[in-house]
Amino acid sequence: MLEKVTERIYYLLNDNTNERPALGLVKGDESCLVIDGGNSIKHAEKFLNEIKDMNLPPIDYVVATHHHWDHIFGLSRFDAIKIASNKTYELAKMYWGIKTDNDSLEDARRKNIFDELEIKMVKDNLQNVDILEEIKFDLLFDGELEINLGGITCLVKEIINPHREDGTIVYVPQEKTLFLGDSTYGCIKEGKGYFNRKKLVSMMEEVKSYDVNYYLCSHESICDKEEIIWYFDKLNMGLEITQGLNNRQDVLNRFKEVYNDEPSQDDLFFLESIYE
Repeated sequence: MLEKVTERIYYLLNDNTNERPALGLVKGDESCLVIDGGNSIKHAEKFLNEIKDMNLPPIDYVVATHHHWDHIFGLSRFDAIKIASNKTYELAKMYWGIKTDNDSLEDARRKNIFDELEIKMVKDNLQNVDILEEIKFDLLFDGELEINLGGITCLVKEIINPHREDGTIVYVPQEKTLFLGDSTYGCIKEGKGYFNRKKLVSMMEEVKSYDVNYYLCSHESICDKEEIIWYFDKLNMGLEITQGLNNRQDVLNRFKEVYNDEPSQDDLFFLESIYE
């Protein structure tokens, strides 16, 4: 069974050991909407097996939050209208036609399409797949669109974010729930997250503008308002302390001056992750 958030909101837990993001579900009176398609057909099938005895309306829509492989490679398993922003569709084209043999994947690594971990995950999750085929999206959009599921609506909206060039969130106002995809994360370089200052500020302002009780980030369990506030407070601390400074020691000195204390490991992460 999926994790239940409210009477109309469910999600499949993330599995970070296997690079599987959480997959969300919004239940309407007439149809359901799923957030993200999973990292493989196996991932999508796990989701569908979990819901088959839940007596739900049909899944009529699946929204891709962004173009990363772990969010779209399972989309073809869903018999539904597949939705993505035009940016997501254009960026996803980089995967089409890649063969899954070692030489082709190594070439994809050299082109910065996959990193070493992603190659391992692709091999583990895409068994018996010889070539990555185009995912055919049925509905492309710019900006935002609203979908009525019967008794409940979903606002599907692009968001500027520090993770990637594209990003889509899904807001369910009646349930005060916001599906964030990977938009609250930084971009990953050598296993570490980095946040672009301007995009980070824009993302936080956007997220804070919604009336929300529950937040789902793709690689976490459900978050409440208190947890998001803690996270954003730490990000704001990093923004403020590092403002105008490029030298790590200067950053540490300013932190000590402001807080009269040494930074914790959590503090160091947020201090070292901000860039202009």
